Parts: sequence; C-alpha cells; structure tokens
Amino acid sequence: MPYIKSICIRSTPNRSLAYIANPEKTDNLLLVSGLNCSTVPAVAYLEMKTVFEEYSKHKFNEAVCKNEKTPIKAIHYIQSFSPADNVSPEQAHEIAKEWAAAAFGSERQILVSTHLDKGHIHSHIIINTYDFNGVKFNDNQTTLAAVRSLSDTLCMNYGIQTIRSNKKSRSLKYNEWDNKKKGTSWKQQIRLAIDKLVMNVDSVDRLISELEKAGYTVKRGKYLAVRAEGQERFVRTKTLGEDYTEESLSERIRIAAAESGIAKRPKRDINELNSIYYKRIYEVSELVKANMKTPKKYSRKLPYSVQNDFTVYTLAAQLAVINREHISSIGELEGKLNSAKEAYQNAKAELNKLTQNGEQLQTVIVHCEKYFELKAKSELTAAEQLKLKIFSQTAERIHVTDESGIERIRALKANVDKKAEALAAEFHNLEERYTTYSEIVKTYYEISQGDYISKLVEQEKKKREIEKKKGKTI
Repeated sequence: MPYIKSICIRSTPNRSLAYIANPEKTDNLLLVSGLNCSTVPAVAYLEMKTVFEEYSKHKFNEAVCKNEKTPIKAIHYIQSFSPADNVSPEQAHEIAKEWAAAAFGSERQILVSTHLDKGHIHSHIIINTYDFNGVKFNDNQTTLAAVRSLSDTLCMNYGIQTIRSNKKSRSLKYNEWDNKKKGTSWKQQIRLAIDKLVMNVDSVDRLISELEKAGYTVKRGKYLAVRAEGQERFVRTKTLGEDYTEESLSERIRIAAAESGIAKRPKRDINELNSIYYKRIYEVSELVKANMKTPKKYSRKLPYSVQNDFTVYTLAAQLAVINREHISSIGELEGKLNSAKEAYQNAKAELNKLTQNGEQLQTVIVHCEKYFELKAKSELTAAEQLKLKIFSQTAERIHVTDESGIERIRALKANVDKKAEALAAEFHNLEERYTTYSEIVKTYYEISQGDYISKLVEQEKKKREIEKKKGKTI
C-alpha cells in the first residue's frame, strides 16, 4: 500500500507547481494531469491564484510573515508506492488522479504528477486550499488519516496487494497472482502448450498440427495466431514474446532437434556471433546433462531438462534473432543497437510531446465549452462566476471568441491525436527492437568471456556446499 504524507505550502506555490511538473521527472510531462486547472504550471498558478484570492482575502504570492501566521495557500501531498507494490507509472498516475478527486472534491483545483526519478514510483498532488465554492480544506491529523484510508481502499480496489509465492519470487499484483492461481491466463496457457510441443516436432507446420490436436485453433496469415478452447479472441504468437514469433519458433525447433550436434554446424554458416552462441549452447547443454549446472527452469510447470533450462532457452532465442537478421559481428550488432536506441528515444520524445499537447488541448476545449455555457446563463452562483472568470482567461489567451474557435481547437486536437496514434504503433516496435538488441549485447559480453562455463560450474559447487552444510546443521 502507498505511503501518504503532506506538506503545507505557505510561500512560493509557483515553485512547488513547477517542481512537480518537471519534464525530467514525469516522462516529458506525460505523467502530469490537471483537475479543474491547466497542466502548465505557470497557468495553473494563475488559475489557483484567482480562486485563492477570491476567498482568502490574502495574496497568493504573499511572503511569509514572521510576526503573524501566514495562511496556507496550497497543500502538497505525496503518494509513495513501494517497489513491492508492482505498480506501473501509468497505473500509479491513474490512482493518484482518482484518489485526489475523491479525497478533495470535484470542485477543487488539483495538479497531479507522477515521478520516476527515484527507486520507487510516487505521485505529487498539489491542491488549492479553497475550492470554487470557497470551501477550505484543512490539513491536520484527522484529515490526513481520512485521505490515507481512502487511498488504501482505492488501491485495494485496483488489486494492489503484495503477494509472494515464496521468498525469492518477485512481487505480483493481486489480479496477476489470482489469474496465475486459477490458471486463467490464456497467454500463459498458450506459452506452456507451445513450450511443451516445440521440443518434440520437426517443423512449425507440425507444431500447428499438434496444437490443433490438443484442442487449439490456429490461424496462419501474416502472423501466427492461436486460440485456446473457450477463449474469445485469437492471440498472435508474437505478442507472447520474442521467443514465440514464427521465426523464433522455427529456430527453437531446429536447435532442439540438433541438441547433441550443435557444434557440428557447417562452417559456411558460422560467423563471429553465432559461433560463440552455438559453442555456449552446446557447452551449457552438456553441463545440464552432467548435472554440473545449477538448475534454472524456463517453465516451472515442466520438468528440468536441456530444453527447459533457462540459459539454453535464452541463448537459443537470441541466436534466432541474430540469424534472422543476418548479424555477423558484435560491431554490427552494436551499430544496430545504437541506431535502435536513437530511433527509440526520438520516437519516445515525440510521442510524449504529442500526448501532452493533446491533453493540454483537451483542457482548453473543456474550459472554452464551460466558458460559453456559463456565459449564456442569466444567473450565476458565486462559484460559477469564479469559474467564468477563470475560463474566460483561457478563451482570451488562445483568441477564442465564439463556437467556431472551439471547432478550430477540436480540429487541431484531432490532428494531434491522429499523429500520436500512428507514432504509438511505431514506438512500440522500436522499443521492442531496442530492448532485444540491448539484451543480446549484454549476453554476448557475458558468454564471450573465457570463464563463462567455469562460472556456471562454480555456482553449482557453491550451491552443493551450502546444501551440505545445511544438512550437517540439521
């Protein structure tokens, strides 16, 4: 469960707003949202200033007075998750927004941001002490306990409970743990079925045939897709992971079939990269057979074997990528990695910029719509008059004087959204490509060391010594 703490802001709220909306901490502003206010710190400051000064009778930029109590202008809350909570940045941000609206009311100005610059994910929430109706929120032990309780309840509704199957396993979100417990993860079921069959067939065609015999429905178009009995939709095997693309499956089948003769591959196919991979796969396989390597199963549900050894499996999958892309040297691989990294980072920056731009335009559209809606009313409450004042500032700032101006902003947002959607698909592919190259480069430098195999043997020796000492102690 997240930890909640609060800080009262008596001076320079502009600095606090700017701090929490720092692009370097919020994935280039992708994780910044405004509730009843702009996501741009300087604009949010002016909007909060209007409301605060209307009801507090104090200046929002008033300096701290030593002789008398300075009013609290805003309250800064921090919602901090433990790494054990296994929460993604996007999910943490959604939780923070939902919690803020529920805890502080739908009529209050709130800026929400989620930071990624620490070892744990945490969200910053800055609220105006006064809402549009002049209701003041007081930060004290009672209200802090109440908002903490609300945060815990909300997180439980999201399924955030740290559950461990054993001391060494990673933490799972509750819904992930529950699905694994019930065996309801279709993707995991299909992975296990493929893993079991891929070691006993001689081609992808035969694999498809065996899957169909086992009750699965298979489509083979541009991408290989599988559907389990009772499953509503097909799953493309490429979405199961790099090891399940048709090319990788073909390579895994070939390696499994040639398990004992891996080192005898014809010389014409050997190059700097696949030479070391074939050699290490063969050597690790021999260690597994001789029981000289610490067992690390790829699939926990299958018995430990050469085919189910995690190291052999990983090396084979990476070799499939190397051969598929005809990469012949570490220099060529690192060149591809650098190009993939640059393309990935550029796409990420552009996608974040488009996404944030779209969100800001949406805020502008909502403000302008409310502006004309309130402007058309014959009588306004005090809160509505204040909102009209704030929304009119937005309309004036972007020169919207009538409904046609809103249509112009809508058209602009539609164009931004279209570009973002197209770029998102490209970004996903670039991210996957960059990650794959990074892992292969890292693995290459590990296995190219002369003592790689001896390290595996040494690990097994140490493991047995520890077990032997435990046995004597008992």
